[in-house]
Amino acid sequence: MDMKGIYEKTIFAGLLIYAISVTTSTSGQIIGVILALIGWITRMIMTKRLEIVGTPLNMPILFFIITLFLATIFSPYPLESLSVTESMIRKIILYYLVVCGIKDLPIAKRLIAILLVAAGIEAVYIICQYFWGFKLFGTIIHDGVSKKLFLNRALGGALGIILPIGISLSLFSANFYRRIIFGLVSLLLFLLLLITSTRGAWIGVSIAIGFICIFRARKILLFIVPILMLLTLVSPEKMSDRLLSIFNPKYKNNLCRIYFFRDTLKMIKDNPLFGIGPGNFKNIYYSKYLSCEISNLREFGHRHCHNNFLNVAVEGGLLGLGTFIWLLIASFCFSFKILKKTAKDKNTFPLTLGLFGGLIVWLVHGMVDCTYIGGSAYLFWFILGMIILLERVQRGQSLSS
Repeated sequence: MDMKGIYEKTIFAGLLIYAISVTTSTSGQIIGVILALIGWITRMIMTKRLEIVGTPLNMPILFFIITLFLATIFSPYPLESLSVTESMIRKIILYYLVVCGIKDLPIAKRLIAILLVAAGIEAVYIICQYFWGFKLFGTIIHDGVSKKLFLNRALGGALGIILPIGISLSLFSANFYRRIIFGLVSLLLFLLLLITSTRGAWIGVSIAIGFICIFRARKILLFIVPILMLLTLVSPEKMSDRLLSIFNPKYKNNLCRIYFFRDTLKMIKDNPLFGIGPGNFKNIYYSKYLSCEISNLREFGHRHCHNNFLNVAVEGGLLGLGTFIWLLIASFCFSFKILKKTAKDKNTFPLTLGLFGGLIVWLVHGMVDCTYIGGSAYLFWFILGMIILLERVQRGQSLSS
């Protein structure tokens, strides 16, 4: 029996479960990561090789993890912070599972295709509920209020990150039928993204599409007509109001974010070095820093301050913020270099361009939400790992080592 093959199949099975669960189940994502991790660790033990050595971005990742532990140690609620830190490290591990665990480019492409198709199936399911009121978990969806029970912002964030990948593959795939399939999936994801009303993801996708256009993808204009048709299907008046609210500073949710940002700066000033500890924003903010403006708006229970950088600074201190910025700069610079290297490679360019577009959506959405935690964080590390994997393919290195 080929033990090496068993380890690799276990890793692939875990990543497969993750890819299928991206838009459907957080538990499925966790199970997939744990299964792949078991296969990867077992393989390293049996081969006596620490495969993590030499992986790009090791240093900024290591220092970011160190600052997480320091913030946890000095936290007023260390046990709760430790749980959040463990969750963040689990998401980072997904990066290494992709870079070190996937054997070759066909497997990587297969996982991306499965992720897109699974998201497309989920989109069909929810869209049918939205328009025709199918029964779901004992509740019939009849109106906008009921719809909101099932269309959460976390789903919108995931859709925003995935959408540029589908668009890029539909424009550049060599196979005609794949272009059609990925094009249809992209339109379904776009429609569902509209329904979720996730404004941060809307902005991120718009910027990512603009980037794809600049990067020689003028064919994207083919999406304009079907996109405009979809806009007419999803409650035009409500959709236009939601869109215009992005630019209205007096809009309730916008005001909440402004007050959160202001109050968070006070918290950072009071806890500058190590912060208040991962996951403690809700505990500290609502007991000591809750402002009367937020109270008047009746916005309670928020677990974060709706901005990646401010949330890292308040929970991990300025030390954590510095390593986080270093990590992001290193990740985006390295990814952009890979994108330029693969620009003439028809085999890897469509995927690299879409993946980089996904990173753009993640970054932009993170300006008005916390995308470095939760399901969006898993996607960030998964996509970043895929880009590094493509760089190794470009250099012709063995992906199994």
